[in-house]
Amino acid sequence: MPLPFTTSLHRAAALAVAASAAAVFTGCASTGASRFDVDSFLAAPDTVLAEALVNKDFLHATELPGAECSALVKGHAGQVVPIQTPADPRLPEASARQPFVIQPPASESVWLLLRSPSGAQSCHGPLPAKAFMGLVQRASN
Repeated sequence: MPLPFTTSLHRAAALAVAASAAAVFTGCASTGASRFDVDSFLAAPDTVLAEALVNKDFLHATELPGAECSALVKGHAGQVVPIQTPADPRLPEASARQPFVIQPPASESVWLLLRSPSGAQSCHGPLPAKAFMGLVQRASN
């Protein structure tokens, strides 16, 4: 015998709540699974600088809005340092980008500034300075 407060309306409401909760948990799980792990990517021993310059997931996950990028470049103009464009025959599109690193004094983070031949620019970060500069160092060897 069903309990007196268990009407079809209550059961429908309970099912709707359960379905909503399941959808929320599924959404959280899929969002977390699809996030790009920037730290692991930069720290991986097989990651090369050329790959960081063209990896769409990395660039998308770290890209700053245009206004923030412009302000960062203007505010730290003295800390914008060119990086040697890596020549990697596996990733020829990397050589089309002009990479720079922005490292404010006493900061443990850096930002990657990319300029295209057309003059468009994008900023990516903050990135852990030690890991990113490790990529730059390996590329220059």
